[in-house]
Amino acid sequence: MSVLFHLIQVLSTDGLMIAIVFLIALALLVFAFARERSGALLLGLAGYIGWIFSSPFIYVKKTVEQIASTRDEPSSRDPGNEQYLISRLLLISRGAVVAVALVILASSVATGWEDFLPSKWLRVQDSFLSRQLSNFQTQADSTRAQIKALDDDWSSHKDELIKQHQEKRAQDASSAVAANLAIATNMAKAPATAQSLNTVRAYLDRQKHDSIPEINETRRTARNLIQELSLTDPDDLNAYVGNWCSSNLNSLPENLSPDELQYLLQPDLAPDKNRLRNLNSDLAATQQQLQNVQREEEYHPTDFLLDIVKGIFAFIFFVWCFGLLIEALLLGIFIARDVHLIRLEKCPPSTSTLPE
Repeated sequence: MSVLFHLIQVLSTDGLMIAIVFLIALALLVFAFARERSGALLLGLAGYIGWIFSSPFIYVKKTVEQIASTRDEPSSRDPGNEQYLISRLLLISRGAVVAVALVILASSVATGWEDFLPSKWLRVQDSFLSRQLSNFQTQADSTRAQIKALDDDWSSHKDELIKQHQEKRAQDASSAVAANLAIATNMAKAPATAQSLNTVRAYLDRQKHDSIPEINETRRTARNLIQELSLTDPDDLNAYVGNWCSSNLNSLPENLSPDELQYLLQPDLAPDKNRLRNLNSDLAATQQQLQNVQREEEYHPTDFLLDIVKGIFAFIFFVWCFGLLIEALLLGIFIARDVHLIRLEKCPPSTSTLPE
């Protein structure tokens, strides 16, 4: 229905009025002058119209056949022909007319195809969004597979992972205590450093360490205390405070839900889930944009047919104009040659001999 409506809109111009007037005039002509032979008149007019449309194609066919048979004609290889260059130029011109006429047809098909398709901007957007959607889908599938692999590993080895985690915490706590024993032994060798160590140690012993916030607060205030001591090399004391905090943190009981424990023991799980959430959001937004673009994409078969018809009419007009021009020039050459031959026949050139 949309194609029909568009065609009606195209015909609703001055061309429609001209066509109506022409048909009325033709009917009056037939009624006035060939009422008894109206069928023959209409067939004759149809034949003339057919000649108008078919003659350019026949001209192109004959020109192609002539070009193909040029090397077989003796006159084409005779440089002594008085119209040699002109005949060659006219043949080249006929070939050029055929080439340009074919270019007109090809350009009309190309233009019609471009008009048939949706606008180039929409096609570019469609292609870009389709590629982007495919890329997001590939990334989402890959991330979903990684999450599934982590969940499968957690389901199969949860107890083993928890055990390894607890053993590591205990090992880290023991390592921190051992490191502090080594630091204390080394600092006890000098009275000044031993006094500073005792000050910091006494401060740490008075602090609570039953929760993570308390331990972090103790870390901050202990480092401030070390700065107030104005030591030349406070690195050992800072390491001592760090080890103390690490030992106490690893000794705290972990009151974690199963999901929190999984996130803790599988550090890649949380980033993968966040990435999948973002990819799903991007997928939904891109899908919506692609649907909006595809909704605006419309094909235009009427425009394609109109461009083809325009191309055919341009082809016919071009071949008629330039073909007639070339044939008129060729006819003039033939007339001039015939006149020259008639003159030679009636008035042959006289021959004279020089006296010895």
